[in-house]
Amino acid sequence: MRALVVMTKANRIFAGSFLEAAEEKNISLETFCLDEKQECPLSYWREALKQMIREKNIKKVLMLNDLSSGTECLADESIFTMVSCNVWFVDPLQRNAYVTADHLKRYGRIFSYEPTDIPYCKEKFGIAAQYIPFPAGKTLFCSNPRDFSEKEEFAVSFVGLAAGNEKRLQVLEAAARVCQERHYTMALYGNFWRDSHWLQSTVEAFKFRKKYPALYPYVHNYKLAPEEVSALYRKSKINLNIHYADIRRGASPRTFEILGNNNFELCDDQDFSCTGLVPGQHLAVYHNLDELKEQLVYYLEHDGERIRIAKNGGQVVREQYMFEHLIEKVLE
Repeated sequence: MRALVVMTKANRIFAGSFLEAAEEKNISLETFCLDEKQECPLSYWREALKQMIREKNIKKVLMLNDLSSGTECLADESIFTMVSCNVWFVDPLQRNAYVTADHLKRYGRIFSYEPTDIPYCKEKFGIAAQYIPFPAGKTLFCSNPRDFSEKEEFAVSFVGLAAGNEKRLQVLEAAARVCQERHYTMALYGNFWRDSHWLQSTVEAFKFRKKYPALYPYVHNYKLAPEEVSALYRKSKINLNIHYADIRRGASPRTFEILGNNNFELCDDQDFSCTGLVPGQHLAVYHNLDELKEQLVYYLEHDGERIRIAKNGGQVVREQYMFEHLIEKVLE
């Protein structure tokens, strides 16, 4: 079977992991990337997609999210009549305001990484969807499990978008105060303030420092490449994972990426019941800021327990939550 995964530029970082898993499973796979920042109508990308389907003799298409612009969807009748299509929501289906039952029914299979999407899809549209978590790429995050002989440069680290996310900023400020008081090392990477030009960056950095004085010294206000993210996980004793404060209740892709190489993860409380992950056994979980601070100190002072949990978590991810474990399922 010749298959094609369709994604936006924002999700292009997963292309290599899809291709790697396809090769592992002897699936002939191509990727198609739509750059939403280009000023092109959706019809332009649709015609380019149809041309690729014809030229590559594609028999199955997997859409990462139900890509749309306004009320127009990339996968329209002309696509559905050409080829069998599945969709895997890697952003919540519930946030897609323009999706309709008639449109969703044209997909052969519907998957979502968010467990609350499954009852929502059934209740709102009368359509069965299946929960499949978004896994970790083998080479990037699961190919070199730690034996803990390497030097750990940081006590605590975090990677992700923090600008405008009050939940993440409050958690990180609390963690930074612990690190400051106890002289722990800390490294934070991602977008914390706007910096499209020098003046804006200077002003925004000043405002950020005033509002988050403990946090500011640890911030590197830029994104890391996936390879750099994986390396940071390995160099950190505790990797923080902070989910969005919205309708999402399931494990994010970062949950599995952190764990894959036996890296220790301290995560906010989520619904892990749909996964094989057990809090306290495969990762550590906190429910409030006081518990966060307590667990930071506890696990930094109890190396043996931290390493045991990290190894358990890594084993589960490598056995169940890599792309090669799920790619055949989403291409059925």
